Amino acid sequence: MRARQLRPGSFPVEIGTDCLIGPQASLVGCQLSEAVYVATQVMIFHGELFEVRVFITAMGRSRW
Repeated sequence: MRARQLRPGSFPVEIGTDCLIGPQASLVGCQLSEAVYVATQVMIFHGELFEVRVFITAMGRSRW
């Protein structure tokens, strides 16, 4: 996706309650509901939505 296709502000980052974001994680234009854990060095980009109680690692994601 080219940068010119995105309007400024069209993908804000929204972080819910009880979320934990590890060091060196990159969040761009995504939504995290409540109780989401993002591990170290994970990259999440435009339009991603993570529901309640998701554990996101570099190898994938799972629910607990």
